[in-house]
Amino acid sequence: MDSAANSKTKVGLIGLGLMGQPMGMNLLKAGFPLTVWNRTPSRANDLVALGATLVTSPKEVAAASDVLMTIVSDPPALEAVRQRFGRAGRSETGQHVH
Repeated sequence: MDSAANSKTKVGLIGLGLMGQPMGMNLLKAGFPLTVWNRTPSRANDLVALGATLVTSPKEVAAASDVLMTIVSDPPALEAVRQRFGRAGRSETGQHVH
């Protein structure tokens, strides 16, 4: 990544469906460092090809990010992501997942 990207806020994105994928593309085009996770990892392929970092858990996204966004299909999917954080939806860095 270039120096402009290194000075920007690190963004984490959980959920790479119809809304998450285009948002991730726009974040990368704007030069934001992007860390992503999706239940189906192959959904991240295009973003990774453009410079995003794919991690293996929502906790890893939170640990690598200044700002964390979740864009999942429905409340049960969001609850499944929250459960992966443990401690009532809090990441190890203290961020709260909504």
